[in-house]
Amino acid sequence: MKSDNVVVLNRVEPRPGGRREPIGVLDIGTTKMCCLIARPRAGAFELLGASHQLAEGLRAGEIVDVEAVEASIVAVVHEAEQQAGQTLRDVVLGVAAGRPHSRRAPIEIEIGHRPVTAADLSRALTHAQAEARTGGVEVLHALPVEITLDGGQPLRDPCGMIGGRLRVDVHLICAAAAPIHNLVAAVERCHLEVAGVVAAPYA
Repeated sequence: MKSDNVVVLNRVEPRPGGRREPIGVLDIGTTKMCCLIARPRAGAFELLGASHQLAEGLRAGEIVDVEAVEASIVAVVHEAEQQAGQTLRDVVLGVAAGRPHSRRAPIEIEIGHRPVTAADLSRALTHAQAEARTGGVEVLHALPVEITLDGGQPLRDPCGMIGGRLRVDVHLICAAAAPIHNLVAAVERCHLEVAGVVAAPYA
């Protein structure tokens, strides 16, 4: 997760359907922390362990006392692990810190009159994130909400359709980068890897 003391945040992606090892979720709010451990099973999840406690060392979801925050993380994760009979290696982190907000960003890319591919859509989302990730802003989610080709009608799935210019209206969920990075670093100092970061309101 770290490179040259900069935390690089992963975006949460769907896990492969064959995965059956437990998944850990750690939600860090303003007043409490929750940890859930579940196992994928038959298109759903089986809850193995759950715990919650007061979030010490936080104010408005941001760290004001590092030692207190780390002690709270260790305690809430340990309790969930005891219930589940499992030891977590990584967690998906739910956060409300950093004054999360959302906005819509239109992105247009040249296709060159060839069939649209999934890589084109991914490129559009990457462009939207790169443009928004300025001035200490971190992009937590980039969600396509409307896709058109050459100014035509909105498309459900443009892949395979031929056109010259692809437009994707992207819904970005952003937050101040420093508070998010500090929370990720605190979790990692508790010997957990952060597999992804999710804005709590979106989750």
